[in-house]
Amino acid sequence: MEEVDLSIVSQAIFRYANGRNIWAVKGGLGAGKTTLVKHLLASFGSSVHVSSPTFSLINEYVWEDHGQSRRVCHIDLYRLESLDEVLDIGIEEILDSEALVIIEWPDIVEELLPTNCLRIDIQEDTDGRIIVVL
Repeated sequence: MEEVDLSIVSQAIFRYANGRNIWAVKGGLGAGKTTLVKHLLASFGSSVHVSSPTFSLINEYVWEDHGQSRRVCHIDLYRLESLDEVLDIGIEEILDSEALVIIEWPDIVEELLPTNCLRIDIQEDTDGRIIVVL
């Protein structure tokens, strides 16, 4: 199978997102969720260093793009076990913000996500990865 160019996939996702600012990214361990986020932000004009928020839970990235400030909140909920824990980190305020919010392992907050949330599912088959955007 031919390797997929994630920068092209990222640009397509941005076009498909059509201004939606809350994105839920699903995929198993090692599926490439954070790698996809790195490519997404690069496609968005960012040169910030993107790292997994597995232990920090939330990484916030801010940069200037043609005189406009851009803000992304990258959240990883893998280690949290209850909705109360997620509420304790201030998820409601983040979801209500103007930032682009990208959530890895979003199942625990499904009831808080808007119906128009962009959903990205990274599935693995025997030949590699398949990225599904819903």
